[in-house]
Amino acid sequence: MKKIVSRVLYSFPIGISCSVGISLFLSLLFGEGKYYPFAASLVFFTGSEVKAMLLQTMLSGILGSVFGGMSFIWEIERWSILKQTAVYFLSVSIPMMGISYLLYWMEHSLNGFLLYFLIFVMVFFVVWLFNFAIYWFKVRRINEELDLEKK
Repeated sequence: MKKIVSRVLYSFPIGISCSVGISLFLSLLFGEGKYYPFAASLVFFTGSEVKAMLLQTMLSGILGSVFGGMSFIWEIERWSILKQTAVYFLSVSIPMMGISYLLYWMEHSLNGFLLYFLIFVMVFFVVWLFNFAIYWFKVRRINEELDLEKK
């Protein structure tokens, strides 16, 4: 439990950093020289830029905490990789979609939701494949070293 709480606390500022990094990246791509730290609709929803930034900062931190806190799922060795992936995906996608909707990171329509969800699934899959490949190569190297010790 102590490990999970530590990950939750550690991941809060990481979530905020990711949010700022994404807003910088998107501003570079689409901002035409201007910085857009949050969706314009969020200002209308909250009533001010300060409140919009505060809400986005807090919810981005919470989202980071969810991702970090749920990472313990990958350490449950008695679960298959399929079960770990499914539980982790469901555990992070529900808060991700809810927070994304609240912060206007997606268009507030069925098409906007589905497009955002599709992008989330694709990013999740790419990150999952990358991590799977890293651990596959690590396990392979360990097995090769064990085979060498047997000889």
